[in-house]
Amino acid sequence: MEERQVDINHKAYDKYREDLEENYPGMVALMHDGQLQGLYSDLGNAYHVGRESFGEGEFSLVCIGEEPVELGAVAIGLT
Repeated sequence: MEERQVDINHKAYDKYREDLEENYPGMVALMHDGQLQGLYSDLGNAYHVGRESFGEGEFSLVCIGEEPVELGAVAIGLT
């Protein structure tokens, strides 16, 4: 079974965590395939960029300073 993006990105976030939480608290990290793709000040904008760039369900958003969560169907309301 293929690992889901949220699982891949959750594991990968740890390598970025210290720097991001120290330098970018409150920002939103866009992650795809275990790589940091960008930082955004707005969750809705980060979601839009992720969806347009990678497709629905193929990226993760992390509110820096909080535990990563899978937005799932809730994210549909952000569009």
